Amino acid sequence: MPAALFKINPGEALLLEKRKQIRKFRSSDREQVTRIFIDNAFAGEGLADYFPRFGFLAWAMMGRYFIFRRDFFWVAQDEKDQVIGFICGDTEHFCLNLLKIFLLAPVIAFWFILDAPFITRRGWDLLGGFFWSLIRGEFNFNSREIPRDYPAHLHINIAPGLQQKGLGSELMEIFLQELEKRSIKGVHLRLYDGDDEGQAYRFFKKFSFKEVTRKEASFMSRVSEEKKFLITMVRKIERG
Repeated sequence: MPAALFKINPGEALLLEKRKQIRKFRSSDREQVTRIFIDNAFAGEGLADYFPRFGFLAWAMMGRYFIFRRDFFWVAQDEKDQVIGFICGDTEHFCLNLLKIFLLAPVIAFWFILDAPFITRRGWDLLGGFFWSLIRGEFNFNSREIPRDYPAHLHINIAPGLQQKGLGSELMEIFLQELEKRSIKGVHLRLYDGDDEGQAYRFFKKFSFKEVTRKEASFMSRVSEEKKFLITMVRKIERG
């Protein structure tokens, strides 16, 4: 596993946790949010050794939230204003999502051209495997009921060294409360995990998410020796 880009002294973890602040995302948070995303991507395997420069990945994976869904985007920061975790999401309106992708395509293409010379051989191999899995339909839902009954989705990441300290739970509670306020009836998410229930899987189960689909993510063999699965989990939002 590559070394984390975001490093925290374990002895400082508790102090940082006590002095955190949760607030809405700002444009100035992009780089720090992206670093945390890169460190946690693909079941915590990280992507720094695959994409030394990550402007392309930032816009391809997070651009829609950076630009269009700041109202659904919270970050946790420490006393030095350093982002140490985030949660963001959207609602699955197919036509609107296509429009967002269309509008962001020139930006993603621009960053891809800039970053392409720095992508490692392993990075190109990973991209090739990802698109092959996409063509094979590994990322498709098995049922149309998921986006219909659970229209919202979310992404959550915590900086290495600060996981399992309650920060993710606080961010999750804020996000779920916002869904309840907006009368959104359900939320789904996707994560990569192995045969055993990993840390992220157990975290979501704690918040009453249940697994509904599990597909082998064949391209993950390029990142991890362990077999990985793309898992879809859902949760109903009950109004108080």
